[in-house]
Amino acid sequence: LVERSVAWLDAQAGEFVIDYFCGLGNFSFPLAQSGSSVLAVDAGEEMLAQARQRAQEQALTIEFACADLFDSAQIPLRQASAALLDPPRAGARAVCEAIAGSPSMRRVVYVSCDPATLARDLAILCEAGFEIKKAAMVDMFPHTHHMESLILLER
Repeated sequence: LVERSVAWLDAQAGEFVIDYFCGLGNFSFPLAQSGSSVLAVDAGEEMLAQARQRAQEQALTIEFACADLFDSAQIPLRQASAALLDPPRAGARAVCEAIAGSPSMRRVVYVSCDPATLARDLAILCEAGFEIKKAAMVDMFPHTHHMESLILLER
């Protein structure tokens, strides 16, 4: 899942990318290793502190920011050209609305565990001119009904 997501995002060296709902940095670290400039955002200050420590140990330059990504006033964009989203089941409505209004944002990889919120959020992005370019399903939890959806959007 991580490898495919990072490959699909295809962030170039020096490109500014935002990893929303970054958690412990599962996507942030490989993005930074590719040479991208990464802003990793999540609401969990404790998780972010652990990710910061790990980034320092690996000598990776990743900026970490604590923000409530369900509050549109707190969502950073900063002229990013690409974003990776891996939200909880509630989805990423506020983040998608912010991305939809950002003229600099060109590519989005959205990882979802909930088909209903994914459909809602994709509608927001598609109404703003994004097109679905690739889609895949990943079985991260064998022997359960849970599947992860992986979507690449571009405009």
